[in-house]
Amino acid sequence: MRRWAVHPLVWSLLLVVGAGACASGPRPTPSPARDAGLEPERPGQVDVYVVAVGAFSLQKVFLNEALLAEQRFAARYQSPGRTVLLSSDPRAPARARPATKAALAAALADVAQVMNPDEDVLLLYVAGHGRKDKHIKMRYRKDRRTVVHEDFSADWLAAALDQTGVRRRVVILSACFSGGFIEALAGPDRAVFTAARADRTSFGCEPDARLSYFGRAFLELGLDDDSDLVAAHDRARALIAVWEGGRELVPSEPARGVDPAFVTWLFDEARSARGP
Repeated sequence: MRRWAVHPLVWSLLLVVGAGACASGPRPTPSPARDAGLEPERPGQVDVYVVAVGAFSLQKVFLNEALLAEQRFAARYQSPGRTVLLSSDPRAPARARPATKAALAAALADVAQVMNPDEDVLLLYVAGHGRKDKHIKMRYRKDRRTVVHEDFSADWLAAALDQTGVRRRVVILSACFSGGFIEALAGPDRAVFTAARADRTSFGCEPDARLSYFGRAFLELGLDDDSDLVAAHDRARALIAVWEGGRELVPSEPARGVDPAFVTWLFDEARSARGP
């Protein structure tokens, strides 16, 4: 067998490189906050992290609503850099993640990694079409001929939220029959607001609509700096009742399941964050 000679200079270089690699040690673990594009939580301060989802990506109205939700809640809770947008609509901004079940679960996990689970709040806003069997339609176009269906159930969403380990949660669902999610999602330190009761459709999501009835009534007209989310939901319910009555529609009757003490606490924290 032929033996290869190694020049002494080569041995020296190999020793230097090897020593450098050993000295450098393991590479640092990437920051979850940096990788996810999220600002880290601020110790001693309540941060609200917002995940806004346009679940039904075949209509722009739901992208519009998710964008508005992201904007309004980031301003209300002083949360720039602490929001995630999901939409598979081709008109969505480049920063949007796809609206798929896997991407939604990943977004919730990413947010949870940078939160203080005992101090901060996770706010999830989902806009789309609902089903009477406690599902929200998550659909997007794979190509011109193929529409992918990834509808998710109330139980699936409850499990995805539970896996985050975050205790304080606000979930707002703008979809038909979304009241059917309340039982699975409500509880202590939680608030669930929906666009319709479990057996009713919601309205205003026509193809040329800018926002659904609920999106306009709750996000655009209901929220203000001087009242909590329950008051905003009450204002939205009253407006929607007038709009539906004018068209002689069966009332959607937006529903909710909330911990009143949590809602009051969250309003006080938001007011404190904004300052005088």
